[in-house]
Amino acid sequence: MSARPDRSRWIVAMALVAALAAVADPAAAQSYPTRPITLVVPFPPGGSTTILARIIADKLSDALGRPIVVDNRGGAGGSIAARQVARSAPDGYTLIIAFSATLAISPSMFPNVGYDPRTDFAPIGMIGMAPSVLVVHPSLPAHSVADLVKVARDAPGKIQYGSPSTGTVNHLAAELFGSMADIKLGHIPYKGTGPAMSDLLGGHISMMFAPIPAAHANVAAGTLRALGVSSLQRSRLLPEIPTIAEAGLPASKRRSAPRCWRRPGRHGLLSSG
Repeated sequence: MSARPDRSRWIVAMALVAALAAVADPAAAQSYPTRPITLVVPFPPGGSTTILARIIADKLSDALGRPIVVDNRGGAGGSIAARQVARSAPDGYTLIIAFSATLAISPSMFPNVGYDPRTDFAPIGMIGMAPSVLVVHPSLPAHSVADLVKVARDAPGKIQYGSPSTGTVNHLAAELFGSMADIKLGHIPYKGTGPAMSDLLGGHISMMFAPIPAAHANVAAGTLRALGVSSLQRSRLLPEIPTIAEAGLPASKRRSAPRCWRRPGRHGLLSSG
């Protein structure tokens, strides 16, 4: 559900080529940028993509000497913003932080997503990874993955989980979890992690796979209960929380942890092409 290693190396290589080209053509390097740059985040505020965008914008602004305007455009798992950026002028002044969902999942799931990630964007580089953590509302009587599975089996379809949208890594992670645990969960799609987290904190939904940077503060404050992380190893932000496999994910249908639990969602910085 995330980019393959060879794809990641290709993106990094493209960033290196772009850097070498700039060095080879000093005149071009000096003429860009001459005005502010828009950095599009394809989700509403409150998620890991926005957190990364704010960090990248500050660093890029310092390096380029021009303002970087962060523009949140949520909807359809990031595909609405990706479609808008794909149609923008290919002049380097509109960038987007793309996620696994926008580059791989949505174009594979939907026949008319409105852009081709292979031709409509110029990759700049991979900037970060955001593993997910399985979190539940404290009112849910589940203190472990095993508890959650038991509660869900006792009330099929009653436990509802949120996701940033249909087709996102978080959505597919929950569906895979339900399939492997042989439980039925109800899916509530949102426009982004922020709105979904708000409803989870309010008790309107019971659980979700949330990006660790977005959920960390609430887990630390006790307003959400973390049951397991989706990465292969424990997170340095939540070292006391076991991985999903360690937490007892039923593995009757698979002999080892699936790729979803091995590779977190990846964020890449792209320009319209």
